[in-house]
Amino acid sequence: MLIDEACSDMGSRLFNRIREELGLAYYVSAQQFSALGAGAFYFYVGTDPLKIDLAQQEMLRLIEELAKDGLTADELQRPKTSSRSSWLRAQQGNAGLADSYGRNELNGNGYTHFERLPAMIAAITDKDIRRVAKTYLSKASAFVVRVMPKTK
Repeated sequence: MLIDEACSDMGSRLFNRIREELGLAYYVSAQQFSALGAGAFYFYVGTDPLKIDLAQQEMLRLIEELAKDGLTADELQRPKTSSRSSWLRAQQGNAGLADSYGRNELNGNGYTHFERLPAMIAAITDKDIRRVAKTYLSKASAFVVRVMPKTK
């Protein structure tokens, strides 16, 4: 969740490098979802078909860098702050709480997991992020999908 958030905003290294510095993309981000026994984490970029090779090459380079070095202190603090505000907003209505409680029960965490989240997230260190990134974000295990317009 923290890596996803750190790589998804307009202050992320992906956005700054691929879109702002190199001008290769309309958008660039990451996303994750998880469920009982399954999930996915992916990066994506929307680019001109003529720039796709360079955009992909740069994206894979940045992912490899992330897997090797993890997040900087600033990159880690931003998603921690954001997750805390999302957690507070989720408590503002019964529907949000019911969704969180139900999802946590279905995933085997128990409904009180929601109450423990802020402390759990605050305790995550840069060492934890590096370990997870190194384990799951290797270039060798990347699966690349390209969605392209039909050629005439």
